[in-house]
Amino acid sequence: MISLSQMLAKLVLFCLTFGQLYAAEILNSTDCSFKYGCFYSPKDCVDDQCEFVAKWRLIEDQIEFIIGAKFDKLKQNWLAIAFSYDKSMGNDSVVACKFNAEANNTVQNYYNPGQFDPELINSKEPSEGLSDVKITNFKGLLICTFKRDKSKNAKNFFDLNENYYLLMAKGDLEKDGSLTYHASDKAISQQKIDFNIALEAKSVKVSTNFVKIHAILMIIAWPFLSTIGILFASRISHKFFSYKSKCS
Repeated sequence: MISLSQMLAKLVLFCLTFGQLYAAEILNSTDCSFKYGCFYSPKDCVDDQCEFVAKWRLIEDQIEFIIGAKFDKLKQNWLAIAFSYDKSMGNDSVVACKFNAEANNTVQNYYNPGQFDPELINSKEPSEGLSDVKITNFKGLLICTFKRDKSKNAKNFFDLNENYYLLMAKGDLEKDGSLTYHASDKAISQQKIDFNIALEAKSVKVSTNFVKIHAILMIIAWPFLSTIGILFASRISHKFFSYKSKCS
């Protein structure tokens, strides 16, 4: 008769093996461009050096996705993939995978109208258009697998028969399960992607330094340019009225 400790040991071994198989599947790049379409970030990263990974393949009227990302510590976190008309957040279709070590894991369908204020496509059925969802982790790598309907007669449900930029991001979950802002933890494809074919997509390097520099320059530029504008306007108006008085 198998003891409780033996059963627990076998369960732990099964979970580890299950996670290892998923990790091996998503990090394997040899099947890219013929079995799967693939996206790795940073560009040309190898195995566990990758911060973000996405693979997809067409299965009848659905697209199967396997997405993954590295986390320093997994407790209550989210990982998301977005389909966008451009390389910026806003007006995007988002699938978010929510991992909670102390509760149930979920995969939900969102629409993001702005920079970061996602709305559930269907609050009564958060996983509308998604099936065969699985979330697992292996040594800090959060892996999420799901099938998404290519199209659906629902508001803000993007049709994957069209091409989109691929955006990926990760972050922490709030206590109520909502998503926190991802800051610099994101990746973007260089070009729009046809998710119906197996092609390898390149990523764009996202540098936080450029974001900081841009913000600093904007802070400096506004008071400087506004002062120049005021001085310029006063000089022009003075000359204009002086010229007008001479004409009259």
